[in-house]
Amino acid sequence: MQNTNLDTAFTKIISILEKEKFQYLIIGGLATSILGEARVTNDIDILISLHEKDLQCFLKIARKKGFQFNTQTIQNSINLRGVFQLAYDKVHIDFLIGQMPFELEAFQRRKRIKLFDLTASFPTEEDLILLKLIAGREKDILDIKNIIIRHGKKLDTTYLKKWAKIIARDLRNPSINKQLVELLENNK
Repeated sequence: MQNTNLDTAFTKIISILEKEKFQYLIIGGLATSILGEARVTNDIDILISLHEKDLQCFLKIARKKGFQFNTQTIQNSINLRGVFQLAYDKVHIDFLIGQMPFELEAFQRRKRIKLFDLTASFPTEEDLILLKLIAGREKDILDIKNIIIRHGKKLDTTYLKKWAKIIARDLRNPSINKQLVELLENNK
C-alpha cells in the first residue's frame, strides 16, 4: 500500500472524521487488505452515519481540506442511492450512508486499527462479510472467501447467520442468506 496519494487522502479524510466525531467504518479494499487478504485498491470506501443536518458542515470542512466535489451531484446521489463521492487528487472516496439496523450495530462493534500512521475505525470481520454480501459483486465474494479462510473458526457464525437472515428479509433478497451459508460450508 505505497500509493502516496491514497496515503494522503486517507490521512486527510480520517482526520476530519475523527476530529468531527462522525461514526464511520473503512470498508472496501482497504478493509479487505487488513482483515482478509491484501489486494490492490486505488480508492477509499467508507460507511458513514451522516444525517442531513450534518452534511453541509461535513462538505464545508472537506472542501477546506482540499477535497473536490459538486454539492448538487452529491445531494442527487444521496437522494437516489444513499451514496456520494469526494475526490482528493486522483483518489476517490466513496461514502455509503449507513442507516439499516445492521449498519448501526456494525458502528458500535467497530475495531480501531492503525493504518498509514493513523488509527481508524474498521468493521469486525463478521460485519465486513455482511457488507460484502450486500454488495454481492464477484470481487466481494472472493474477499469474503479470503476473510473466512483467514479467520475461519474465530468467526461468530451465529451473529453472521442472524444478520444475514434479517438483511435478506429487509432487502427482499433471499440469496444473501443462502450465499452466506454456502460460503461458510465451502470454506470450513
